[in-house]
Amino acid sequence: MPITRGVLKTPDAVQALGRSKSQLLRLIDAGVLTPGVHFFRGPFRNSPITWDVVACQQRFAELARMPIPLQSGEPEELDSLLEEIRTPTPGEK
Repeated sequence: MPITRGVLKTPDAVQALGRSKSQLLRLIDAGVLTPGVHFFRGPFRNSPITWDVVACQQRFAELARMPIPLQSGEPEELDSLLEEIRTPTPGEK
């Protein structure tokens, strides 16, 4: 995907970013894209959203490198539980 510079309206940003309009809107709703940094809303309710394509591309690159956090019950917790089970208690053989 070539790097496009500048602030673009949604149809142009969709093409430049290789994402659908609905995906970009979901990323806003999820808090992944920040207003005033990644996108800008106009002064009116029906104003078009404009997108800072470079900032969005950098955010997508950060997300791609982000490690997935361990959930409860994941290997580290299971390893400690197995260790407790395997370790004999005093008076036990």
